[in-house]
Amino acid sequence: MKHMLRGCVIPVAMAAISTVGAQFALAATDQANTEIMLKFNESIDINGLENLTFEDPAPSTDAEGWVDFCIRGIGFTNFEIQFDSLNGDGAYILSNGSTDIPYQVSFRNVSGGSFSPTNEGVALNGQILQNPGNCNGAPDNSTFEVLIPNANWENPNVLSGTIYTDVLTVTVTSE
Repeated sequence: MKHMLRGCVIPVAMAAISTVGAQFALAATDQANTEIMLKFNESIDINGLENLTFEDPAPSTDAEGWVDFCIRGIGFTNFEIQFDSLNGDGAYILSNGSTDIPYQVSFRNVSGGSFSPTNEGVALNGQILQNPGNCNGAPDNSTFEVLIPNANWENPNVLSGTIYTDVLTVTVTSE
């Protein structure tokens, strides 16, 4: 009988040790943190700019026209806008290659708001983004106005020409 007891004691002791080890393994824990972030990279969308043509303006009147367009963006609330004349260097200039005609540009950030005069090559800052997102299917929310004063175009030097052009570049930058 001694043999039999010895054969039973060893398996029971092994089971007791393995049970104790399993309890320690189940009680071991660890903890770490992870940061969850929602991030928006700044992006700007301009849409709806169209060519503006003044054809045979009425005598004794300023030639005046507007272009409504959309400015939207993500990741910022304020922006600056700058208008650059291809022919100008500190002034907006229409040209036929030999005769130059100065003109003016004003900007309105929201429909129904007032126009702010601009200077060629100088950013108009502190503009508030009206709606975040992009311009895909969104309504226009900005306007620029071009004014060619009568005194600048109604004179023999200009009237003897045919076409005066400029390329106006519009740059919007987040602040």
